[in-house]
Amino acid sequence: TTSGPRARPGVAALTRALPQATVDGVAAGLHLLLRLPPGADEDAVVARLAERRIRVNGLNTYRLRPRADEPALVIGYGRLPEPAIPGVVTALAEALE
Repeated sequence: TTSGPRARPGVAALTRALPQATVDGVAAGLHLLLRLPPGADEDAVVARLAERRIRVNGLNTYRLRPRADEPALVIGYGRLPEPAIPGVVTALAEALE
């Protein structure tokens, strides 16, 4: 995954905390695509994060036809302060449990 300086800390933290997930699309801008492990419930993960006041979108909200077999999250990192990254990554890992 290619990443700019703004994304590097978050990508590194996600890769360490969620080895079963894949980070894509970082080079495209201020969002990344976190491909969840097979069988993950995209909607449930989004809801669990919302309960913790962390707003992400499931990839299915952007698709014409939702696909339960390819769960993923669209995560914006442009306004995320670097000191907040560890807490957000921990919340993501817990939401996947």
